[in-house]
Formats: sequence, structure tokens, C-alpha cells
Amino acid sequence: ICGELARWLTRWNFLDVEREPASYFEHCQLRPDIIATHPKTFQRYALDVTVVSPLQAKYLRRGQDQNGYAARAAEKWKLAHYKEAMAVEKPDERFIPIAIETFGRTGELAQ
Repeated sequence: ICGELARWLTRWNFLDVEREPASYFEHCQLRPDIIATHPKTFQRYALDVTVVSPLQAKYLRRGQDQNGYAARAAEKWKLAHYKEAMAVEKPDERFIPIAIETFGRTGELAQ
């Protein structure tokens, strides 16, 4: 998924597309899957992809009533996980979690 996403970003003329950058953060072990720069705004993005199953016990009950619940929950978790590192080390860059459920539904931020 990450390779295909990186290829599409390149096709869409994003600049400096890099997969799994080794030293994105200096003071923590987090590493986004892709970093890229928007070709018109020059906004730098860090993207992290996760695939979740809505059939996992922690998502199953609420997922029955809310389509895409597992993907939204995974997005929220990723945002919280990266929040401090982005605020401290990369305050001018934007983090986007790409959450995809195993049956194909994506989170809101991936759309």
C-alpha cells in the first residue's frame, strides 16, 4: 500500500517523495511511512498507513452501528501517537494518518 501511495504522490507531482525516512525525528523512534511536499503550496506532509480489521473485538461492537468506525479509531490513535513528536520537532509540517479497513473502507483523513 505504501509503495502504491508513493507512486501516486509522484504521479501527482509531489516533490521529495520518500518512503520510510530513516531520520525524520531526531529524538524519538517514530517513523512515518512516507514524507512528501505539495507541488503548489510546498506544504510538507508526513503520512503513516495502517490497516485495521473491523472484526477485531475492540471495534466490533461500535462498528456494527457506525460504518468506518475501525478506520476512524485507528486515525485518532495515530494522530495521538504522533502529536507530541510533530509539535516539538516538525511544527510546520502536517501529519496525515491513512487508515484502511480490511474490507476497503478508509478513514475520513484518507479521503
